[in-house]
Amino acid sequence: MVVAVRLRQYLDSQGVSYDAVAHAPTNTSAGSARAAHVTGDRVVKPVIVHHADGYILAVVPSTHRFEFDSLRDILGKSAR
Repeated sequence: MVVAVRLRQYLDSQGVSYDAVAHAPTNTSAGSARAAHVTGDRVVKPVIVHHADGYILAVVPSTHRFEFDSLRDILGKSAR
């Protein structure tokens, strides 16, 4: 698994604990979990969202769907 350099830098700067597990390339987060021999709730997917104030990084468990409407409710601003 390749963790993008900027994502790794951000997680490290925020003191987020994580393990990067090497595995064969996959097309889905569920596939990544299977390839890494972990359950899907142990894998996250980063989602970059643009809104009026700039960009937001949302890190979502791979077993969950990203709900844009819920994010808009939280931010009180449009997100895309």
